[in-house]
Amino acid sequence: MQRVAVVGCGGSGKSHVAWRLGRLLDVPVTHLDAEYFDDEWKPLPMEKFEAGSASWWPHLAG
Repeated sequence: MQRVAVVGCGGSGKSHVAWRLGRLLDVPVTHLDAEYFDDEWKPLPMEKFEAGSASWWPHLAG
């Protein structure tokens, strides 16, 4: 297994499940909200999002 996507409605416990899985499997956890939105909750330009995503989704790089 290389990736797990935790999907659900707001307030459903996605972050809790993700952190528990990350600890259980000893793997990093990436929250897309933290990657896609800036500090004011505005979406990043697609180029900036794609450039930053290469660190957590390497196949997107180059």
